[in-house]
Amino acid sequence: PKTYMVDAQHYRADGSLVWLAMHISLLRDENGRPYGLHGISRDNTATRKIEAANRVKSEFLANISHEIRTPLNSILGFTDLLHEQSIDSTARQYAENIKLSALNLLALVNDVINIAGLEGGKTDLDYKPTVVQTLIQECLESVTQQAELKGLTLVSDISNDSPACIICDHLRVKQILVNLLGNAVKYTENGSVTLKVSGPRSEDDQAGIIFSIIDTGIGIPQEKLPQLFEPFFQADSSKTRRHGGAGLGLAVARLLAD
Repeated sequence: PKTYMVDAQHYRADGSLVWLAMHISLLRDENGRPYGLHGISRDNTATRKIEAANRVKSEFLANISHEIRTPLNSILGFTDLLHEQSIDSTARQYAENIKLSALNLLALVNDVINIAGLEGGKTDLDYKPTVVQTLIQECLESVTQQAELKGLTLVSDISNDSPACIICDHLRVKQILVNLLGNAVKYTENGSVTLKVSGPRSEDDQAGIIFSIIDTGIGIPQEKLPQLFEPFFQADSSKTRRHGGAGLGLAVARLLAD
């Protein structure tokens, strides 16, 4: 018999609310006439509470992040206006520091908004034709300034078997790659960071293109790898750690890839 799944709420004798996940089947006799129901109920209250808590958390993060982003954009706007004024070198340096701090905070806020939206299932993907060479160039340009400040070489390595054009959400793929590149630059003191592009591993491989980020940085301990893409995870969580960040960039990349 066909089984129907129903979520229903009931009250216990003590007045407390309980959510039940019910599997109900209609029973029929040999002539096909219904004569009863067969059901199994499972207490689903704990799961419901977790889902509700996660929903509230995601909505709170999204709302508070939007509230923070509005004054940040005002700070950035007024800082740009300051640059247009005749101010001395010291004041100009102060304005540069304000802008850099505001941009770093805005990046963090945007990551929080992304995490909240992705976990809440509110992200839509927009698939369009994308030229791979253009995508790669935009990604590298996004981290060029960071790399130059550290004296690093940025390299693109596009293999001959990779497609020239792909169907994807250009902005989201770029967001993933820029997060990975930025992470590589952050943890690389000398050498290079490479964005490698290759085609499918075999004729049966459904992946039309493979992106790889390769760097000459400090690496990560093997035991930390399973947690690497978890929100707020830091491989080095000590108070004296050298590298900043809230540990959200890689989590955003993973959620987008999923």
